[in-house]
Amino acid sequence: MASVKCLLQSKSDNANIYVQFSISRTQVFKRKTGFIIDAKDWNGKAPIQKSQELKNLKSKLDKLATFINDAHNDTVSTGIEFTGDWLQLPIDLYNKKT
Repeated sequence: MASVKCLLQSKSDNANIYVQFSISRTQVFKRKTGFIIDAKDWNGKAPIQKSQELKNLKSKLDKLATFINDAHNDTVSTGIEFTGDWLQLPIDLYNKKT
């Protein structure tokens, strides 16, 4: 079963939020979500919901994870190979960049 996780790779004030998509132990892909956060507002898995802005960010990240899972489920039967480039496509679609 595939899983989607959000994480930070920096402790800066403007840290990029990454999404990690795991299909199996050997198929793990990571891409930037297009969202940034102050690292001190991150609890390790999600934004600390101490303001409305951070609550909205958490909601957007949850919706992105659902969007990626739905895209994976729709794509499994087509036989397309899953890569980092494949992961970038649903992220771009969610952020309306394509």
